[in-house]
Amino acid sequence: MFKGFIFDLDGTVYRSEKLIPGADRVIRLLREKGKKVVFLSNKPIQTREDYASKLTRLGIPTKPDEVINSTFVMTHYLKKNAPHARLFVVG
Repeated sequence: MFKGFIFDLDGTVYRSEKLIPGADRVIRLLREKGKKVVFLSNKPIQTREDYASKLTRLGIPTKPDEVINSTFVMTHYLKKNAPHARLFVVG
């Protein structure tokens, strides 16, 4: 029915340094069925690589390109819509 799934991270897949019970099994089953799985975070604190490493460490092997965070979305948007803009980022 669905070809892909997007999982929020904190509170859905893990809480701090602990997996939510069953999260790894669900993700593994979806992948085994050939479904696309990506992970989403609205926290700009960590890089996509950081999130992928954490998921892998917690038992869900993940590549950085399977993670979308707010920094990635903002960068993609700015490259497309304002490629020559000069920015002063305050966070």
